[in-house]
Amino acid sequence: MVRDAKLWAKNLDESLARYGDKADVMFGQHNWPTWGGERIRTMLADERDMYAFLK
Repeated sequence: MVRDAKLWAKNLDESLARYGDKADVMFGQHNWPTWGGERIRTMLADERDMYAFLK
């Protein structure tokens, strides 16, 4: 199954809006934990933008 990149970007944006200013650590499936609110917000925004521009 292939993920819908636009939907994935939307979900990342919702996560950023909902938890971006509250999170201190983010656990991802394929990465080490990300520590610090600013780093988490940057990571979510970068991933969101990457998926948003996929065709």
